[in-house]
Amino acid sequence: MSFNLNAKTIFMASLFGLFGVLAGSAIKGIPFLSLDAVLFGAVAGGIFIVTRAVIAVALHRADASRQLKRRTRSQRQKREDLRQRLLEAGKIQLVERNDAELKPWMSPFIGGMQNADRLRSQLATAGYRGQNAITNYVLARIGVPLIGAAIGVTVASLLTSGAMVPGIAATVMALAGWSAIPFQLGQKSLERGEKVGAGMADTVDILLIYVTAGVPFDAAIEDAVPKLKRIAPPMADELERLNRDLLTTNDRQDAFDSFLARAQSTPVLEFVSIVKQADKEGTPMSAALARLSETLRKERFQTAERKAGKIPSMLLMPQLLFAFPAFVMTILFSPIYEAAQQMMKMFSS
Repeated sequence: MSFNLNAKTIFMASLFGLFGVLAGSAIKGIPFLSLDAVLFGAVAGGIFIVTRAVIAVALHRADASRQLKRRTRSQRQKREDLRQRLLEAGKIQLVERNDAELKPWMSPFIGGMQNADRLRSQLATAGYRGQNAITNYVLARIGVPLIGAAIGVTVASLLTSGAMVPGIAATVMALAGWSAIPFQLGQKSLERGEKVGAGMADTVDILLIYVTAGVPFDAAIEDAVPKLKRIAPPMADELERLNRDLLTTNDRQDAFDSFLARAQSTPVLEFVSIVKQADKEGTPMSAALARLSETLRKERFQTAERKAGKIPSMLLMPQLLFAFPAFVMTILFSPIYEAAQQMMKMFSS
């Protein structure tokens, strides 16, 4: 129920005011058409409108609270059902991954089978997930050196006539290709970590809105994923993974630690630290998120100021290369031209 000052409300207030005028005339002896009677009726009508508004607001809040409780219970039930399905699917996926993905011949290319979990974590940090992530990594470590060796042999054979040069070029290109895959993986991890950290401020703001409205924190994470897909896709992917981890594990600390290990970003570290501290001490999550939101907003403003401060130094070199020579030529062209004319006249005479 909502309060609207419509014709029906005005009509009821007028009737209530008329009853007030009649009551005032009967009880207080006020003349029916006097100014006092009109004021008495207006006060009575105002009391009716205020009372109706208060009742409407109270009923609206009670209805909103009931809807929020029903939505929370529904979300909890859905999360519990999804948790059970993910647990069953996770067991099947784990068996398939251990049996189908990892092969003994992959061991030299991943540093031993004991490093499979660490490599899988590195690939997830770089954004490469799925059952075939390690297989694709191993194939890349095999294929790129072979392609590099073939290019080295071809180029060396075309440019030189020595017998040993193609072999040396093939060896150098193969070693470069072998080292390029881990290096590219590390660079991709750092780049993606920066993108995830850049979306942390918007994530905290969205979570703060949900938590302040009374939505549970885990449900707020689930609801924030669709909205973040438009403004911060890497953060949306990580939050979706975090939501699945929270559904399938009983250790919340381990889920947030995995989230931090995948993101590798300072804003994510601050977020995880505050969430773990709030869970441990029982402090309100809304207050913790509000403090973090203010901190991230200041850091983002300071980052923008630092980038703006670097602009003059970044523009210095293009100015020296392009603008300064043109400026000098514009200033000196006229004197140089006049001097050349004078010299030509002297030589001609």
